[in-house]
Amino acid sequence: MHFDGKRIDDQEYQVLVLKNERKEVKLEALHLPNGKADTVVKGITAVLDEYNLWKSIKMIVADSTNVNTGRRNEIVIQLKRLFAQKKLEEPHFIGCQHHILDRVLRLVLDEELGGNNTSPNIEYQFIPELVKNYKQLKMNFKNGKEEIIETAGWRDDMKFLFHVTLFRFLKKLEDFLK
Repeated sequence: MHFDGKRIDDQEYQVLVLKNERKEVKLEALHLPNGKADTVVKGITAVLDEYNLWKSIKMIVADSTNVNTGRRNEIVIQLKRLFAQKKLEEPHFIGCQHHILDRVLRLVLDEELGGNNTSPNIEYQFIPELVKNYKQLKMNFKNGKEEIIETAGWRDDMKFLFHVTLFRFLKKLEDFLK
């Protein structure tokens, strides 16, 4: 099971994906009031209960933020406790390599381009230029968004989260540019 959160316009979204060696199922894009561990665990638990998936989970993959992997009462710890209460095998946790590489990339870009960016804000010098020329860049792009996404090598859950985020970003940008 993979889960990943994104905060957009003061709203928390968590994408939940179940995957094995043959199939991937996008279970839910949870819309939550906040990104606190208890709230996220309740959302994930509701989906696992609804589809009776507890016995299917052998591994949990998520980014290694404190809310996910803290030592006391964070999301992965709470989920593991729930598996134990249900007398099920405790799933293994693996930190998402995409998030680890994202962090490395952000630190390198901060060093090379200057800046002290904190997720999810990206405030490099070229961003205002992209926003300013957004309409022209969009018109010049002939292949469509899917082509770029498909060739980027992203996992399907990351593509799904990107689609949700991109849709909301484009809508907000269009409203801003009006």
